Amino acid sequence: IPVLGYKKNGQQFISHCLDKECDFFDEIPVYFIDEAIYEKQPTFLIGTVDKFVQLTWNPKARSIFGIGESGEQVVTPPNLIIQDELHLISGPLGTLAGLYEMVIEEFCTKVINGKRIKPKIISATATIKEFEIQAKSLFGRTKAKLFPSPGLDIDDSFFAKVATDKDGIALPGRKYVGIYTTNVGLLMSQVKVFSSVLEEGKRLPEKERDPYWTLLAFYNSLRDLGAGINLCSMDIPTYMNAIKNREGYPEMRFIQHPLELTSRIQSNKIAATLDKLKIELTSNNAKNVLDVCLASNIIEVGVDIDRLSLMAVVGQPKTTAQYIQVTGRVGRRWFERPGVIFTLYSNRSSRDKSHFEHFNEYHQRLYAQVETTSVTPFSDASLDRGLAAIVIAFLRQRFSKTMAIEPNVEGYKEILIDVKFKQFIRNIKARLKLIDPEQNDYFDAKYREFHDLIMAGNYNTWKADDGMQGIMYISGDPAAPELYPDAIPMINSLRSVDATSYGEITTSVNKDHAKEEIIEDALGDLLK
Repeated sequence: IPVLGYKKNGQQFISHCLDKECDFFDEIPVYFIDEAIYEKQPTFLIGTVDKFVQLTWNPKARSIFGIGESGEQVVTPPNLIIQDELHLISGPLGTLAGLYEMVIEEFCTKVINGKRIKPKIISATATIKEFEIQAKSLFGRTKAKLFPSPGLDIDDSFFAKVATDKDGIALPGRKYVGIYTTNVGLLMSQVKVFSSVLEEGKRLPEKERDPYWTLLAFYNSLRDLGAGINLCSMDIPTYMNAIKNREGYPEMRFIQHPLELTSRIQSNKIAATLDKLKIELTSNNAKNVLDVCLASNIIEVGVDIDRLSLMAVVGQPKTTAQYIQVTGRVGRRWFERPGVIFTLYSNRSSRDKSHFEHFNEYHQRLYAQVETTSVTPFSDASLDRGLAAIVIAFLRQRFSKTMAIEPNVEGYKEILIDVKFKQFIRNIKARLKLIDPEQNDYFDAKYREFHDLIMAGNYNTWKADDGMQGIMYISGDPAAPELYPDAIPMINSLRSVDATSYGEITTSVNKDHAKEEIIEDALGDLLK
């Protein structure tokens, strides 16, 4: 087994095995840096959809599609695309990803004797509904197939069946417990539930404690999660002491400071928290085992810790798909330690109250309640933010590398009338007709606006910088519109596509402005 290490080779660090006798001592052919990937052109590439945007900004990205310096196809392009967690490619992220998928498909299409051969796409998903619509909107494919296909019997679909004991009785899976209070709020409800399950976890037989020792609590917002951290530090220990006195327990369970698992903490701390969640409870290491972990939607995917079997969900999540994904983090070793989920409902939310009133039938048909995912690549807002970006991505990757790095006036104007570029626009129009033909007029208007701006401009670089008149600048830059009025704002991410506004609360008052307002009010009264 290679022991991974890194060594410097020129300007790059390469991975290699530390064992001199190993065949991979000189180098392990695995690359982590973008520049190395563009240079080596690996056979197998792993990435995120957010990297699609680099097609607009980095002309070197063409190499992973086998496109040469003159824009011709010199190597067979990727012919298999595997999309994991398809249900997450929805909403704003999926909408913009749907635009870039048109460029990706164009670069991955192989032409043999005039016939276009598109790449094969395999997507994995856990919770999805009406997958045909999502496949058409995201990939432009109308013949999507589901595997495994639904079986004839809900208890046995050939690929999966309900686990039963020798007598045919269903084995325990996850148990959902709904908690709704009428006399106390959600904060006090958390205090009572968390205190009870944590204190009772210590009363279980020693061999059965580990699955239910660590409480994983899910919150729908960071604000509520912050309140939960305060409760774990003050109110919950106090109430646990009250439980001990009321029940006559010999001693109280002391809980450590809870750890947070959210996107606002550093990545190394996220890894450290996950490592601590994996520590199993033994007779002498209770101090090393995590008592409470408060998490946000970051745990929806990738948290596969099978020792966890206890969860609290504070407030009904926004979607059923999210609810299934989040609660699926516990009870993964179902045959040994079934999971239990306490869902705490707010008595101030009519939605939470409705979910509690229909608790049984909702959970009996949980997967039937999954919402259809939304992907609208040709909506007005999507075209406003992404149409120019995918057009420039095609221009920079599919034509000569010289033009891709430093455009000249005559060069990019010739590209816009090139046969290859016109075919690309026709392919986009065909996808538009398939997905959302009502947006045809708006698409034509946005493309004409982009086309006229490029043809009328006198650009000498792609990115506007250092006083040079470029074609584009990063969207959200507050100074760029004034410095480069003829440039186009361009997204640099599929997640943060809007400008950021910062508010400031101040006690200072502009006295001159205040005097002007007083004078205006006085003149207004006189006129009346």
